[in-house]
Amino acid sequence: EIQLQLADLHSNKASVHSEKQERIEAIEHYNAALTIQMNELGEDDPSVACTLHNIGTMNYRSGDLNFALKSYKQVLKMRRYLLGPTHSSIADALINIAMVHEKEGEFTKAESALSAASKVTAIAHGPNSQKAACMKERLASVYLRKGYADAAIGLYSDAIIIYKKNGFDDGHPCIKTISERITQISMKKSESSSISSVLTGFLNCTSFTLQPKSPES
Repeated sequence: EIQLQLADLHSNKASVHSEKQERIEAIEHYNAALTIQMNELGEDDPSVACTLHNIGTMNYRSGDLNFALKSYKQVLKMRRYLLGPTHSSIADALINIAMVHEKEGEFTKAESALSAASKVTAIAHGPNSQKAACMKERLASVYLRKGYADAAIGLYSDAIIIYKKNGFDDGHPCIKTISERITQISMKKSESSSISSVLTGFLNCTSFTLQPKSPES
């Protein structure tokens, strides 16, 4: 019990350092807490998972993405073991993993993690819950970064439908923000299409102009 109290003390100190943006010191205290917790409680304990999550977050904020990803994946594995595959905390862990992949520019991996999180969220909270709508927004953002504008618009539109099922009207900030995004994406698509058409016309015209003339008979 004394050792666990010491672990709590380290965790509290880590939180203080975190609030002060002193991430190296925070990580040191979280690691100290983790060592004690694993010795006293074993690897498969909620307290260990919580500390690992905090370590992952500190590493993410510090830019150490490899360590952040490693911590978040350990948390995911532990939560699945402790809570089952469809607990809402599983979705949270998957979202954290997706955030790291996005930061790395690994958008396909981010999409995979968010798709899995979306399925868990639909089971844990319902397919028409506000959390489900949020997941569609997150996925839409990744699709947009991958260049899939139509897929992004579709997901954003689905999110609006779900929000409206939850009583949000057109004036709600969530719906207004998403509607503005859809408008911006559609405008960029239209501009790109116009530029492409102009270039195609220009190239066709140039090709016609540059065609060699037949020799006169």
